[in-house]
Amino acid sequence: MSLRVKSLLVVVLTTAILLVTSLVLTRLILTDSFTRLEQTDTTAHVERAINALTDDLAALARTANDYAAWDDTYNFMASRDTAYLDANYPDATFTNSRLNLVTLVDTMGQVVFAKAVDFDQAQEIPVSPEMLDVVVRHPALLRPAQSLSSTVGVLMLSTGPLLVAVQPILPGDEAGPTRGALLMGRALTTDEINRLGEVTRLTLAVHLPGDVLPPEAQAAAAALSAQQPIVVRPVSEQLVQGYTWLNDITDQPALLLRVDRVREIYQQGQLTLSLLALVLVPGGLLIGGVLAWALQLMVVSRLGRLSREVQAIGVSGDLDRRVSPQGTDELGSLAAEMNRMLTSLDDTQRQLRQREREAITLLDSIPAFAFFKDAAGHYVVANQKFCEALHHTRAEVAGKTDYDFYPPDRAERYRADDVYVMEHGETREVSEETIGQGPNAIVLATKKVPLKDEHGQVIGLIGLAFDITERKRTAQELAVARDQALAALRFKSQLLANVSHDLRTPISAILGYAEMLQAGIYGSLPEQQLEPLARIITNSHQLGRLVSDLLDQSRLDAGKLELRFGPFAPIDLVESIKATASLGAREKHLELIGEVAADVPLEIIGDYERVHQIVLNLVDNAIRFTDDGSVTIRISRPNAAQSAAQHAVSYAIEVIDTGCGIAPDEQARVFEVFQQGSVQASGRYKGLGLGLSIVKQLVARMGGQINLVSQVGQGTTFTVVLPLSPEAKEPA
Repeated sequence: MSLRVKSLLVVVLTTAILLVTSLVLTRLILTDSFTRLEQTDTTAHVERAINALTDDLAALARTANDYAAWDDTYNFMASRDTAYLDANYPDATFTNSRLNLVTLVDTMGQVVFAKAVDFDQAQEIPVSPEMLDVVVRHPALLRPAQSLSSTVGVLMLSTGPLLVAVQPILPGDEAGPTRGALLMGRALTTDEINRLGEVTRLTLAVHLPGDVLPPEAQAAAAALSAQQPIVVRPVSEQLVQGYTWLNDITDQPALLLRVDRVREIYQQGQLTLSLLALVLVPGGLLIGGVLAWALQLMVVSRLGRLSREVQAIGVSGDLDRRVSPQGTDELGSLAAEMNRMLTSLDDTQRQLRQREREAITLLDSIPAFAFFKDAAGHYVVANQKFCEALHHTRAEVAGKTDYDFYPPDRAERYRADDVYVMEHGETREVSEETIGQGPNAIVLATKKVPLKDEHGQVIGLIGLAFDITERKRTAQELAVARDQALAALRFKSQLLANVSHDLRTPISAILGYAEMLQAGIYGSLPEQQLEPLARIITNSHQLGRLVSDLLDQSRLDAGKLELRFGPFAPIDLVESIKATASLGAREKHLELIGEVAADVPLEIIGDYERVHQIVLNLVDNAIRFTDDGSVTIRISRPNAAQSAAQHAVSYAIEVIDTGCGIAPDEQARVFEVFQQGSVQASGRYKGLGLGLSIVKQLVARMGGQINLVSQVGQGTTFTVVLPLSPEAKEPA
């Protein structure tokens, strides 16, 4: 649908909506206004009818008062002279005053005089017994006979409603006491209602209590209340009715008064609405036509020209072309903005082409088979190396899928990998794959990475396939070399084990005979021979430990060193170490100190032999590298931080010396196999460099840690932290 048709439809719909809205709102407003006006007018006419009836009752009360407050009437009630009756209550009096009933009642409630006249027929009629009974029994009618008050209202009888006025009988000066009451009544007949209607120029009707009410009267009667004494009900397009209750002399609703009115106001409102519609519809159509013409001239035609020019630029693809100016208004600004946008697009397109060339160059420089795929598995772009492997140009690869280049089973496998990467949004490394056969076969390892847009949605993937043929060949060669090294290591371990075993026998014999000579078993030795003999024993022990270290290292390398856990007393461990190392300490005049903290259990679980080996090795090192001062062995419970680091309750063994210390750059190497500190150069210690390495490996096998703190010239502290078995006995 063209813009011209759309704009015409918009104008037509807008005009129609405005017309309909205007007519509906006008109808609602005017109808509501005329309805309220009709309600007010009808209510006023109902009030006029009530006022007319009230005036009729007031006139009746004045007539009754004229006769009741009169000396002749007052005297008659005492004398009962009939001449008064004949003179004052002939039929003409009833006809002239439009009375249907006159009664005189004394203060005892006895009827003194009663007369009824049909003034329409101008003749006397009998007074009904019901009327006489009501006169002498009704409190409202008796009250004036016994007091100075009066009663005016409607009296409901079986024969119909009666307008009554009851006045107390008083002398002319209206000074008491009263001698009874005078009642005058007028029947509220249909003729009387019509007379009131003629006086008020209203159409009146009265519904009696026993009448069958029409539906609209029933609804009005139900709606009447003290808060709403008058109800107005439209009956038809031509008639509206107003309703109200007329109360009796006891102030209770007795008669339903209805006022009928022709709906002149409503009809005038309908005529006004019709005339207004005749004015609004042509005016709206005229305005709509003018609006459509102006919209076509000032907007649609100019937009059409602008659209055709933009379409021509799009078809030609020539971003150097520009649209023609459209004036200085918003459409002119739009044309200028389009020209600026075309300029920006031209610049952006040049930049994109440059970026594309740079991206292709970068892609071609990657030493791998690289490609981009979209979510459907189509190749977007691939580097030259990948295209050459497929024997296709880059343009031929773009838009194709794996099914166009590979056998179905391989293409299915590649597609499954692509779907996994894009569905899970995670990088996947495809297993190695051999392409080709014989000496020309290559091994590829492919990595596929999900490609996401700025909203994090996966729109494709990037694939990189690396030629790992040489790396694979190198790995195979390394595996062969590793197997050979492992075989050599096993041979070395076996050799060390055999050598250690073979060396233990002669060392044990030398040590045994030397100790027997020292003990004097073969006789006393001269003093000058004892010192060389002691050196033989010391060096034999040292040589034995070296052999043990070689054997332990071979077992550790082979994974055959077993731990034997059992309970032992920490104090026994300290004393045993002190006894073994005391000779070396005495020779250097060092103080050998042993301490066990009070919070250490009396027994702990561990491999006593290996713990003894660890501590003795550390103590021997401390004695060898300490010239003055002391060597301290301390067993304690580490602080909370150390325990937390071990994730268990632990105990710590510290070996502290006051020796020469270890330089910072050498501390990291002292635990390595066959490594020794710089003191080796001084000739102070000859060894294999296995002791601390074995210590660290044994501590690790026991699930512990060993730490080193040292400063050159101030001494060294080795701390071994081992887990404390839960079966350990706590101190008492």
